[in-house]
Amino acid sequence: MKSLYYIFLLGILFLCSSCNDEKDLIETGYLQLSLDKDLSVITKANISISDEPLSVEVKNAQGEVVKKYDNFYTEVSNSRIALPSGAYTVQAYSRKNMKEAGFDQAYYASPVTSVTVAASEVQTVKLVCTLANIKVSVEYTEAIRKYFKKYQATISNEYGSILFSETEKRAGYFAPEPLSVRLDLTNNTDQEFLVKKEISDVKPRDYFKFRFDVQPSPEDEAGADFNIIIEAMDADTTFVLKIPVSDSSYGKAKPVFEGDEWPSFEVGNTGSGSVKIQQKVISEVGLKSLVLRLPEEIQDLTGVYASDLELATISNLDLNKLGLALSTPISKANEVVLDFTELSKMLSPSSYETKYPVILIAQDTLNQITKVERNFHIKPNGIYTFEPNAYAKFAYLIGGDFLSTQSSLYGFRYREKGKQAYDEITNGIVRNDDNTFTVRVDGLKAGTTYECQAYTDQKNGEWFEFITEEEKQMPNSSFDAWFKSGAAWYPNVDLSSGNYWWDSANPGSAGMGVVPTTEEKTVVVKGSAARLATSEVALVGLAAGNIYTGAFGAATLSPVGATLDFGRPFECRPSALEGYYKYIPGEINKVKAPYENKKGDDDECSIYILLADWEKPFAISTGEGKFIDYANDPAIIAYGELPDGSAATGSENSGYKKFSIPLEYRSDRKPKYILVVAASSKLGDYFTGSTSSVLYLDEFSLKYDDTIVIPNK
Repeated sequence: MKSLYYIFLLGILFLCSSCNDEKDLIETGYLQLSLDKDLSVITKANISISDEPLSVEVKNAQGEVVKKYDNFYTEVSNSRIALPSGAYTVQAYSRKNMKEAGFDQAYYASPVTSVTVAASEVQTVKLVCTLANIKVSVEYTEAIRKYFKKYQATISNEYGSILFSETEKRAGYFAPEPLSVRLDLTNNTDQEFLVKKEISDVKPRDYFKFRFDVQPSPEDEAGADFNIIIEAMDADTTFVLKIPVSDSSYGKAKPVFEGDEWPSFEVGNTGSGSVKIQQKVISEVGLKSLVLRLPEEIQDLTGVYASDLELATISNLDLNKLGLALSTPISKANEVVLDFTELSKMLSPSSYETKYPVILIAQDTLNQITKVERNFHIKPNGIYTFEPNAYAKFAYLIGGDFLSTQSSLYGFRYREKGKQAYDEITNGIVRNDDNTFTVRVDGLKAGTTYECQAYTDQKNGEWFEFITEEEKQMPNSSFDAWFKSGAAWYPNVDLSSGNYWWDSANPGSAGMGVVPTTEEKTVVVKGSAARLATSEVALVGLAAGNIYTGAFGAATLSPVGATLDFGRPFECRPSALEGYYKYIPGEINKVKAPYENKKGDDDECSIYILLADWEKPFAISTGEGKFIDYANDPAIIAYGELPDGSAATGSENSGYKKFSIPLEYRSDRKPKYILVVAASSKLGDYFTGSTSSVLYLDEFSLKYDDTIVIPNK
């Protein structure tokens, strides 16, 4: 069995049957939410905005998130949220990033609302969401279309930009921060112009509709002598930006970047090349602006973060960080030489020949612009030691051979940091098509800092420091700690964010007196254990006990089902899940299609584990049929399950049997989540099992060793 979704239907049935007597049946406090949108913006015109998914977040008095739902309409609407008694805050907001600029990126949020949940009561809260960002649209007049054959506006702020093409009709949305308006124009004689305007007076729900016009009309269709009018939607908000093209200056050459592509250069592992990287820009009428656009890799390397760097106003500090030199200040200069040589010395190649693109945009005092792209073209020359792929007890060491002559011997040296002596390995080296070479080193210590060095018979690489993964364990995997909230038991110390690791179907079924997963204090290996019992339940027939790493979400009426989050954050790579279990199966007495033929057979249990690099916990929705595809999900890195779910007793305390489930790895990627699931009836998904089956679990632990096999390694 791979899933345990059947039990969550119990919460739905309970809610449906309790409408006429909810005070008598509800033993915990419940929160019921309603949600409205205020679609208005601060402008003279309103528009229709379609509905979009809105998230809901519930925090306790300590500010910790205790419930979170990605889609109010499918997960929370028409349902109640079970919560321990206490004070909470609730907020609804768009699932989209408020700071991310984009079309159809409207971000709505409600005020943070306080509510007190009391036992045996249903608290109703109404949340009203309003637009929390700025709305922007653009209009080009017929005059613009007549005198310019190309035109586009770019609206931006510190969180992003949106390009409005000649035909763009959609509105864009921005975080409520000052806006920059940029208009790029090419007239009918191929002159390029650029005008800019900054708008600082902005606030949430503002609507700026920019209307670009030409006044007065140019004398001819070349569009030579004119003002550009940027008119906001309100009549009293008009910005005039003049392009000062006089008769004497009209037609003069726009800025010119001398030369072609920069020369390529080699960078060895013991020093940089000595090739000078310079760029000259010339302007007849003088420069007004020179913008440098660097790739993210160079921004990360230098610590100077900006999509467009204005070299006319850049600080000396940032110039030094970038390794740049200017021959003269930009403003009104007829000739400027930019020297990138020091920056080029900071760059390193990866495991292959590397190009870092650089864009330069020059604007002269006539607002004419010229753009050019150059590349730092780096050819590696040397032996490189790259970052190893380190597990807890072993690591893949990676080197690169980029020498011009063929090497005949490849090897690695490695040692614990702080030690002089090192181990050396030359056997088992795998050479790859991209000039890298690798080897696996076993017998390492977990959570330990090592150094390694790649080398060949010709040259040594640099020493590279790395840390092996820790032997991290899951919280409360001994199942000694249990916490009761209302009628539901949780296998955790409490439900704070640091301790809420395990969950079950109890939150959805406890209200109708069904608690399949409970603390066991007698039949144990030591301390306490988890008891998972399959039980008979009215209306659905059967409910199996289960436990999993994750969180129960909510029971839903439309569609009928429940939501839950599978997985907890986890970045280590164990080799196996170990623990103790005792399984007393009954004879299957409850069956549903397609397993009617199982009646009379012995029941079976299920235990499985997986590691995945999902971006967030996997959102199960039983009503929508959204489940994990265990065989084909590309995010699953490793998987393992109990091979035999039949009756199990052993020689350990209380008749427990020890188990070890090895993880079968599908990839060498690092995981982001771990999922462990167990159930007392393997076919409980299909309401098939025995109402007398009981599964005991105790002392789970994760094993770390060097027996892991990685495919294609």
